[in-house]
Amino acid sequence: MSRPLLSATRLKLWEQCQTAFRRIVIEGLEDPGGDEAHAGQFAHDVLAELMALPGDARTAARAGDIADRLESEYNAEHDWPDAVFDRGRLGVSGAVALYGGAWSGWEVLHVEEPIHTDIDGVPIRSTPDLIVRVGDETVLLDWKTGRPPRRDDQPEAFRQLVIYAILAKRTGLVERVDRITLAYTTGRQVLTVELTPAMEHAAVSELKQAAREVDDALVTGEWGLNPSALCSWRPCVADCPEGQANTRQRIRDGRKVGRFGLDAAGG
Repeated sequence: MSRPLLSATRLKLWEQCQTAFRRIVIEGLEDPGGDEAHAGQFAHDVLAELMALPGDARTAARAGDIADRLESEYNAEHDWPDAVFDRGRLGVSGAVALYGGAWSGWEVLHVEEPIHTDIDGVPIRSTPDLIVRVGDETVLLDWKTGRPPRRDDQPEAFRQLVIYAILAKRTGLVERVDRITLAYTTGRQVLTVELTPAMEHAAVSELKQAAREVDDALVTGEWGLNPSALCSWRPCVADCPEGQANTRQRIRDGRKVGRFGLDAAGG
């Protein structure tokens, strides 16, 4: 069996739990997602349409119009509760609060442009949310509707964008990326750093190491298992006793769990 095409998201999953990677990426276990993921998708879709408009049309009113239309379309396609759209709209309004006074002056270069290339022998794909020119800088920005990371976790959070930036440059999508930005719209917090060669070198090294580990697992059939708080948010917990035990303990501790974990734990 050959190694599957990697992405920044799949690399993160590999590091979190190799068995989850096998079940979801290798075996194709479908993850229909939960309400938070759907809310994030809705917010991303609204913002993608908004950013594709001319600068002076990127208004709060236009964002509301796009959200109204997409909610009507999605209601016809999905059985999502109203809370999904309410949370998604919070993400959109957060983006307006963060950038609405400035983004009319952005030169939007690319909106959700899929890119696929080889990085030092490792084929990889990704889709950056947004690449813009702001003054003299090229900025790669990713919208996030979840909770901002703790300070110690910020380098890992940025690594996904570092990979996006490497892909964008190596495919010729842009000549350079000066800055990478995580915009946590629901929490209305922006994390931004200058992209450095050291960050790119570290990301490439980690990518190559993960690819070697995936190749080894495909040969040996040995997949590491890492039960954690994330188990209850993944469909593979349904056939993972260790993940179920972790979920049951979290329930006993009164901690939040995802719906997959609730189903697997019988609650």
